[in-house]
Amino acid sequence: MSNTLKGGTAVSGPEIERKFLVRWLPERLGRRRHYDILQAYLKNTDKEEVRVRSADGKFYLTAKRGSGLKRHEETKTISAEDFAAKLRHARGRLIGKTRYIVPYKGRAVELDVYRGGLKGLVVAEVEFATVAQSRAFMPPPWLGREVTYDKRYKNKELSRRGAPQSTAIRPRTSRKQATYDLKRGVRAAVSEIRAMLKTSDTPVLVGLAGGSASGKTSMVSRLLKDALGPSAMILQMDDYFRNKGFIKRLPSRNGYLNFDTPRAIKLDLFAAHLRELRANKPITKPVFDFALVESPTFETVRPARVIIAEGLFTLVKPLVDLYDLTIFVDASLQGQMLRRLLRDTGRSKIYPASSDVLGLFVNVAAYGHRRYVERTKRCADIVIKNDFDPRKEAARIGNYTVQAKFMGDVPEGRLLSMGATKIGTFSHIDEYYITPQMAKGRSGEQLRIRREGDHTTFCYKGPSTGRGSSRRPKLEFPLEGDNSEIKKFLLSISKGNIIRVDKERTGYTMDGITVNVDRNVTKTEAGGKRRLSSFVEVKYGDGPGMRERASGLIGRLRLSNSINMSYADM
Repeated sequence: MSNTLKGGTAVSGPEIERKFLVRWLPERLGRRRHYDILQAYLKNTDKEEVRVRSADGKFYLTAKRGSGLKRHEETKTISAEDFAAKLRHARGRLIGKTRYIVPYKGRAVELDVYRGGLKGLVVAEVEFATVAQSRAFMPPPWLGREVTYDKRYKNKELSRRGAPQSTAIRPRTSRKQATYDLKRGVRAAVSEIRAMLKTSDTPVLVGLAGGSASGKTSMVSRLLKDALGPSAMILQMDDYFRNKGFIKRLPSRNGYLNFDTPRAIKLDLFAAHLRELRANKPITKPVFDFALVESPTFETVRPARVIIAEGLFTLVKPLVDLYDLTIFVDASLQGQMLRRLLRDTGRSKIYPASSDVLGLFVNVAAYGHRRYVERTKRCADIVIKNDFDPRKEAARIGNYTVQAKFMGDVPEGRLLSMGATKIGTFSHIDEYYITPQMAKGRSGEQLRIRREGDHTTFCYKGPSTGRGSSRRPKLEFPLEGDNSEIKKFLLSISKGNIIRVDKERTGYTMDGITVNVDRNVTKTEAGGKRRLSSFVEVKYGDGPGMRERASGLIGRLRLSNSINMSYADM
């Protein structure tokens, strides 16, 4: 290159730089050191470029050879008169931009805001002394997709052809997170991804995070994949779990293995595989096994145009800086808990019982969500609200209870004379936890812990299945041992909104129907304690002919004016 620039004092050497699009402008940009640049090209071929530039009151003539990350560059200073004379012989468009110098971790990020015909385009460059330094660099979150190898963003191509036509290169002036429901959120994400595909020769990386059972895996990632078709692939973080031996050595949470900590995941390997896929290279990744065996199986995966990285911790540092688009699927802890109970009971090889599924969620998943996952929501470009919908999802319980409640009393002798068998008399202490999701929409749900002597049960009832109906899905199971953490959790998600109901219940069974006579019923809430009355409750199953048999019994007991509400609602 020594013969390209003749005369004057020249500085030459390799140029090593990485170039990025900008997701949003960093704060207080106007206070950063900045100056205007005007440049034009005297020679502009695929192999060589020669340009003139005015920058910060000085004038330069530069020649470059090569492409990609490392190029050879030679620059010399020229006079203002020489610059003006050469400018008259320039080819292509003049390029005007303002360059801001943004310090970041000991380096200077040169952020170029283009003017004139290129207005709206913002690109950032970072220069390095060695290739090793360039590979080790982790960009700040406000930098987006890397375009080092995308020739359309080279200044010489901008001079030839103008800016690529895509709104994806126009950054937000400040970080504004967009929040959607499920349908609109997926549609917005797909639109963003398709816009990025139009301007990228390298794969687009999407980071998709959210709480346990928020729907990120079963719904959002699947919907994105279906919308994008064969151009997209899903990389699941669950495949990168460490083996059970390692997890057993981690501090447990009240006796439960702690799966919901970043330490349980091979984050370095996950990040390395994302970088390989970004570089259009295949990877050999582990395959998730519920048993978390010491020697997992592996599979080879080839890159797609879109890589959707999905998992609890995909938006933690430093992974969050790798993505072009970040999405967080948001569901309440109540919704996550109910979905886990419906999904994992009988499924897990380690904790198959409902009580263990609940204990694992409360002690591990909810704790991990609050400590690690929830805070990453602020890193998301798009937040998708996908909470538990009781009117649709509670039906998955599969078990239904039907009951009719009446104010009044029925003497025991009368019931026994009709052929009833006495089950016994029990003292009940019921605690109803009223979460914001339940109170806000009057969802018709119930979340209850019942103490009956030495026995404690957890119960969730979904809304009634029809207008005026007393048929409701019901999930109920015993709780063993110390339940203090479960009660603390329910207290936290209900924000202290608890209703306590005390009663003395005598139960009878007759012809497959249960009759409960509740006496001394009292209700305690924030406003104080009050006595309700005595009630008779007729409960029966969902089988054929049961409704007619129950109606006949209600008639014989001379019960009328049923009350379709729980004691907590009275």
